[in-house]
Amino acid sequence: MLVSRWGRQPIKKKWPTLNYPTNRRNYSVRGFRSFKRYFVALFLLFSVYFFIYSSIFDINRIIILGNATINAKIIEDIVDQIKKEKRWFIFPQKNILFFDDNFLKSELMNNIHLDSVQIKKRPWGTLYISISEKTAVALWLNRGRHYTLDKQGKIIDEIGSVSNDQVDNFVKITNNSLIQETKIGERVMSDHVLETIKNINSKLPPQIGIKFNLFDISEAEQGKIIARTAENFAVYFSTIADVAPELNKLIAFVLEKDRVDRNWRDNISYIDLRFGSTRIYYK
Repeated sequence: MLVSRWGRQPIKKKWPTLNYPTNRRNYSVRGFRSFKRYFVALFLLFSVYFFIYSSIFDINRIIILGNATINAKIIEDIVDQIKKEKRWFIFPQKNILFFDDNFLKSELMNNIHLDSVQIKKRPWGTLYISISEKTAVALWLNRGRHYTLDKQGKIIDEIGSVSNDQVDNFVKITNNSLIQETKIGERVMSDHVLETIKNINSKLPPQIGIKFNLFDISEAEQGKIIARTAENFAVYFSTIADVAPELNKLIAFVLEKDRVDRNWRDNISYIDLRFGSTRIYYK
C-alpha cells in the first residue's frame, strides 16, 4: 500500500468564507433606539399640549341648578373670573382638568347667600354647579332698617322697602341694646334663641287674642326673651325652659283675666312666665 508522504491534503473550498462587518448591525440598533427616544419625546410633548392647552378641555358650558332667587349670571361671572387665572402659576384654569372647584365653592359661599354648594366637572368642558339658597325665616330690625335672617341667626340681606304684607309673613326680632350697625353675614343671635322664638310664635293659640309683633333679645344672655304685643304690653319667656308649659300658663292667665275683666289688657305692663310650672308674675 502506497502512502503519500505529504499526507492527506485538505480540499480547497470553491468559495471563500464571507465575513460581514459586525458594526452594521450596531448602527441599525442604535438608529432604532434614537428613533424610539424621539418618538417618546414627541408623544410626551403632544400629550402635554393636548391635555393642557387644547381647547377640547376648555370650560364651555356652565349648568346651574337650584337657583330660585339668585341670578345665574352672578355665578357665571365668578366662574369666568377664575377661568382667567393660572393654577400653580402655570396651568390655565379655563381647562376643566385644572379648574379649582374648591376655590369656586369658597368664593360662592363668601359672596352669595347660600346654604350649600356642590360642584361637578364633566367631560368635555361642562361644569355643574348645584346650590341651595338660604331661606329667610325671620326679620331683623336694627336702627330703622330691615334685614332677613336665616335659620342659624345670620343676616342674609337688607330689605330696601318692606310692605305690611311682607312684614306680617315673618317673625320680627330686634335687640334694643345693640348700638353698632348690622352687617351682612353677621350672626346676631344663636340658633337656639331663634328656634325658641319661632316655637313661641307658631304655638301661640289664636283663641286668646294675643299677637306678638316684636321679639326683643337684648336680655337673651340672661335667659329672657321679651315678646311685645299689639296691645303694648310684654310677655317674658325663658330661653332655658320648655315653651309649651309657659304657653299653657299664659293661656290660663288670659282666659281667667278675660272672664273677670275684659279691659285688663289696658292696665298691664308685662306678664312674666319664667318661674315655676304654675307661677306667674305680672304688673
